[in-house]
Amino acid sequence: MIIATGVIFWYSLDMNEPTEQNNQPCLNCGYPAHAGHTSDCPLSNKEAESETPYSVGYSLVPKQLKKFIIPHAAEGPNIHELYTKIDFKMPVSFHIEGNDFYITGVQSENNTGAIIWGNISGDEVKIKHIEIAKNLKNKGIGRALLADLEDQLKKQGVKTAYATFGKTRTVEFFIKNGYKIVPIESLTVEERARLDVDTADFDTRVDNEDSFRELKANEGIEFKKILMIKEMDKK
Repeated sequence: MIIATGVIFWYSLDMNEPTEQNNQPCLNCGYPAHAGHTSDCPLSNKEAESETPYSVGYSLVPKQLKKFIIPHAAEGPNIHELYTKIDFKMPVSFHIEGNDFYITGVQSENNTGAIIWGNISGDEVKIKHIEIAKNLKNKGIGRALLADLEDQLKKQGVKTAYATFGKTRTVEFFIKNGYKIVPIESLTVEERARLDVDTADFDTRVDNEDSFRELKANEGIEFKKILMIKEMDKK
């Protein structure tokens, strides 16, 4: 749950649209959500983003979160080129800010890109968000960006990476890239606290790849988050 200037939103980091939950008065401009906001209120931009280049529109995301979830141009001292097998390249940069890490980049030609965000604690990380522009999908960019991220994390001494997602195609993506589904109970209480993991968010029906595929075969099945793991020192 995210509380921003008095308006409460539920926001899923599995690339789902934020949804407004109530009409409490905005502390910034004083207007309740259903009545709109003053012209200078940062939450006044509520138009639908049907033409967004990404999987969803992000207009309601609080400003402090946007740099973690919306792809933006590489910056800082860690800028380097991301390459794929289809002769694609894009400048990207890796960042650690407190308990957050992210890797991001944007192609200057079309102003779209990709980003991966998560939490870092000691030698463990939790990947919780990945976004790739619609026009860049199915080109190997997600695989290349994840591999680059893992290389950067290894340099930081990270030994174990977890990924927590509920969309089947995202779970499949991580499985194809060497991640293994494990039960949420495999995390210790201390690990859950350090990585900000709430067991209530996870699908207890899924504890391995077999159970995931068995449930996935049912038409219309929806999942809560699924926990995946990859040991960084293993291929």
